Amino acid sequence: MSNTFTRLFAPLEIKHLTLKNRICMSPVSTNFATPRGEVTPRLLDHYGARARGGAGLIIVEGTCVHLSGRAFVNQLGAYEDSFIPGLESLARTIRANGASSIIQLHHGGRQANPKISGIQPLAPSAVACPISRVMPKEMPHQEIAEIKEAFIEAASRGKEAGFDGVEFHAAHEYLISEFLSPYTNKRTDGYGGRLENRLRLLVDIIRGARLKLGPDFIISVRMNGDDYIPGGLTIDDAIEIAKVLEAEGVDILNVSGGVYVTPHLIIPPLPLGPGVHLHLSAAIKRAVGIPVIGVGRITTPEFAERALAEGKADLVALGRALVADPEWPKKTFEGNIGDIRPCLGCNQGCIDNLLRQKDTTCTLNPAVGRDRDYAPAAAEHPQTVVVVGGGPAGMEAARVAALHGHKVFLYEKSERLGGQINLAGVSPHKESFQGVARYLEGQLKSLNVAICLGVEADRRRILDHRPQVVILATGSVPAQPPISGLDGPRVVGAHDVLAGRVGTGCKVVVLGGGMTGCETAHYLAGLGKEVVILEQFKRAGQDIGPARRSLLFQALKEGNVRILTSCAVHSIEEDRVNYLKISEEPPVPEALSGIDTFVNALGVRPFDPLSEELKDYGGRLEVIGDARSTGTCLQAIAQGAATALSI
Repeated sequence: MSNTFTRLFAPLEIKHLTLKNRICMSPVSTNFATPRGEVTPRLLDHYGARARGGAGLIIVEGTCVHLSGRAFVNQLGAYEDSFIPGLESLARTIRANGASSIIQLHHGGRQANPKISGIQPLAPSAVACPISRVMPKEMPHQEIAEIKEAFIEAASRGKEAGFDGVEFHAAHEYLISEFLSPYTNKRTDGYGGRLENRLRLLVDIIRGARLKLGPDFIISVRMNGDDYIPGGLTIDDAIEIAKVLEAEGVDILNVSGGVYVTPHLIIPPLPLGPGVHLHLSAAIKRAVGIPVIGVGRITTPEFAERALAEGKADLVALGRALVADPEWPKKTFEGNIGDIRPCLGCNQGCIDNLLRQKDTTCTLNPAVGRDRDYAPAAAEHPQTVVVVGGGPAGMEAARVAALHGHKVFLYEKSERLGGQINLAGVSPHKESFQGVARYLEGQLKSLNVAICLGVEADRRRILDHRPQVVILATGSVPAQPPISGLDGPRVVGAHDVLAGRVGTGCKVVVLGGGMTGCETAHYLAGLGKEVVILEQFKRAGQDIGPARRSLLFQALKEGNVRILTSCAVHSIEEDRVNYLKISEEPPVPEALSGIDTFVNALGVRPFDPLSEELKDYGGRLEVIGDARSTGTCLQAIAQGAATALSI
C-alpha cells in the first residue's frame, strides 16, 4: 500500500470488533432474496464478492422486520425465526471472505408497498406521502408496541445468525424516521410533539434490543442529518438526536439525508457532486464521541481519503461504487486505481431498477447478481473474435471475450473509442460518462485486444483474420419518421449538436422530449439559446429515472426551457414547425415560427450494414447493442458481455 491512503486503510476498533479499514458498504437493496425474503445463492455471491473485494464492513441491505413494512418485492426478511439459517449463511459468507458485517433492520412505514404486503401502510400519522399518494394508517399504541417488538426480535435474530452488529434504519422517511420528523409526525400524544416524544419509539427499540443483545453487541443507527425539506428535521435536530443515541449506548451513527420528495438527496445522482451529506456527518462527529459514517456519492479513493483527513467522518460508506466494482478497496490498497470500474451515478441499473421492483444491476457491471456466471475462466477452446464497432456494446464484448482467453480484434471507423457514450458526457453534469470509454479502453489494452481505429471494417478485412466469431456492434443512426420537412436545411441531429459538428441559431426547437432531447435542450440552454421542447407524450423524460429527472427538469426550468407535451409534430416549413395538440379532442393544429434551428431528437434506428455481407461467411455471427435493437447504455453493455460469455 502506498502512503496515499493511510487513513482509508487504518484499522478501527469498536468494542470487541476491529475493522481492518475505514471502508464500509452501504446497505444498497438488491431484490435478490426470494419473494418471501429468504437468502438466495445470488445474494450470497453478491455479498461474498464485496467482502472479498476488501471492504472492512458490510452493512447488509434493509431487512424487513414485519410484514406490514415490506417495501420491495424481493426484500430480505428477518421477521420470523425461519429466516435465521439463511441469514446465518449470509453472515458466514461475509466473514469467510474477510469482512465484518452488520444487518440493517427496516420497516417501510408509509413507504411500504401495499401491493406487496397486502396491508395498508403504517405511519405515525394518517398523512399520505406526496409521491406514493397512499394513505397510511395512523398507528395506535398497540401497533406501535408490536412494531417495537418486531425490531427487537429481528435484532436478536441478527445476533443469532452471527452478524457483528445490527443497524436500525431511522432515515429516509421510513417508519422510525417518520416518527422522528415533524414533517411526517403530527401526533399529539406521547409519540408526537416535542423531540423527546418523537424519539420515544427509537429509544424504546434501542433499550429493548440492548437488553436482548447484551452490552458488547454493536448497534448502529442510520439517521437523517437533514430532511432537506421545510418542516422536516434539520442538522440542529439531528445533533440533539445523535447525543441522545450516544447516551443510550448506540455504537455507530450512519448519517444520511433526504426524504421521498427529495429523492436526489437519498441516492444522489450524477448531477450532484461527491460527498453530498458529509457536512452532516462532520457536524454530528463534532458533537459525539462514537464513530460516524459519512455517505453521499463517495466514488474515488482520493475523495474518500480526504473526507477522513478533514474529519468529516470516521468511516466512509460506498454503495453504488461497490456495486460497480466490488474490488474498489483491494485495487486502491494495491495502487491499481486506474483499474477501478467507475460508478457513473446514473442510477439506471441500481436505484431505478429497484424502484421499478426489478433486480439491481449496474450500467458498467453486468455481473451484478450474476457473479458465478461472469467469473473469469479461461475458455477451453480459445477462438478468434472480430468485433466491429467501438461503442459500449462492442468494447464490453471485446473486453469479456479477451478476459476469457479469446484472441480479439476490435474495429472502430472513427479515431476514438466510445461511440455515443462520448456524447452522453457532453451534457451538463454528466461528465462521469466521459470515463466509460477511458476505463474500457484501458482494460482492452491491458488484455492485449488489437484495436484498429480509423478503419472501416468490411468483409475482406474481417475475414482476413479467419474468425470463428464476428460480433457486429455498429450502433444506430438518427431516426427519420415521415415528417414533411425533417430533411430541411434548418434541421440538425441531436448527436451532431452534442458532438460539436454543427451549431444552432438562437431560437431552437428540440423535436422529442426523451432523455436525449431533454439533455440536448439543457446543453443548449447553457449556451444561452432560447429553447422549446416538443414532446408527443403527456410527460417528457419518461425514460429518465426519478432522481435524475427531478434535477434535470429543475435545470430546464432555470434555463427557461419551455416543454410542450402532447404535441405531435406534423411538418416543418422553413422557420416554422406545425404540430397537433393531441390532448384536445379533436386534435388542435398549432405552430411555432421564427425558429432558427430544429434539433431532431426523435430517436434512433439500428445501423447494421454488414450482416447481409457476412451471412454466409461460415462462422458465428452476432449483432448486438443498438445495431440489433436500440436501447440504453446499460442494455448495450449487458448484451455485449452476455454475447462474449456465450462464445
